[in-house]
Amino acid sequence: MESTLEIGKKLVALCKQSHWLEAVDTLYSPDIVSIEAVEMAPGRKRMEGIAAVREKTVRFLKDVDINSCAVTGPWPHGIALSSASHWTTRQKMAQWRGNALLLRRPPCTP
Repeated sequence: MESTLEIGKKLVALCKQSHWLEAVDTLYSPDIVSIEAVEMAPGRKRMEGIAAVREKTVRFLKDVDINSCAVTGPWPHGIALSSASHWTTRQKMAQWRGNALLLRRPPCTP
């Protein structure tokens, strides 16, 4: 059985290579609990189970373009571990709306 530190190192290595779904599929427990620092969508701060966490990851990857991501760690804490990541992303829909706004003209005034 791998140690928490060994699993953490694999997780950080996969994330540094942008292999997000491979990390979920190969390293996460079926009964994982994922807790976000900030609730980005209603009811999504705490997610339980591999299916919910995988679906969240797929939705995130579909909704954003990742411009950069720096991952550090891992820092094991007994049977748990943490890592840190700094993301620069752009919402795909927000970018589209921004472009649409640039194409719109203000109404003409007489």
